[in-house]
Amino acid sequence: MITFVIHYRHDSAARVENLSVVTSHFRALTQDCKFLIVVDDDKFEVPEFISGYDDIVAVFMENDGDYNKCRGYNVGLSRVDTELVCFLDADCIISKENLDLTIKTSLDTNMICIGYNGTCIYLTESVKSGIASTLKPGDTLYCNMDSLVSHDNIQIGYTNKHYTVGNTRAVGGCLMGKTNLFRAINGFNPNFIGWGYEDNEIISRCERLGQQVCCINSIKPLLFHFPHEEDTTRDKSVHPNYKNNLEEFTKVKAMNNEKLQEYIKTW
Repeated sequence: MITFVIHYRHDSAARVENLSVVTSHFRALTQDCKFLIVVDDDKFEVPEFISGYDDIVAVFMENDGDYNKCRGYNVGLSRVDTELVCFLDADCIISKENLDLTIKTSLDTNMICIGYNGTCIYLTESVKSGIASTLKPGDTLYCNMDSLVSHDNIQIGYTNKHYTVGNTRAVGGCLMGKTNLFRAINGFNPNFIGWGYEDNEIISRCERLGQQVCCINSIKPLLFHFPHEEDTTRDKSVHPNYKNNLEEFTKVKAMNNEKLQEYIKTW
């Protein structure tokens, strides 16, 4: 059994649609799972598609006006009761091949697994509305997305009418491992607010604290990202708190291991 922990903000119809597609997709890929949706809004009414399933539980945390995915993930981690946990962005999907291999690797080893090969494909709104919203979830959905990709031209920034290659060395969006491994490093760093460096920090910290990390690379190795705003791929450095996040990342990387062990106890 695996628990998918998803941090979710209810700030647009697009996010509701994405969350519905993503939960349906992963439920179709593996039956031995449940979902813990950490909603960043203490007054949010549970959508019908969540309340209609026994394997989806919504947990609410107070919204302080900031996007705090790391704090949300930690709220979820504290409630996980399964051997495996996957921290999943509310707008990302991977293939069945990669999910199966990620689960197997997580169970058979003590490695924390990035559930794809580092390549993140940002889909356009037209693809999402024209394909993702009309297809059945599961690997049919992934394969139809994958058929649009020019696999001979995977370069950061490559753009066509269907997608943009956002990154080829990404580490966020789908992170899985044994629950006790994440608890041993005290989860995610809640000092990261908004976008920027929170995923890089936890990977760096895992490795420094003795946790092995690997990327999963099957025959269908990509991560697809659904749009949820006017320009999902815009430069995140313009976002509020991006500079502060870089400073936090730099500060943590500069700590020796003894100081780092003490620092994570303060979260």
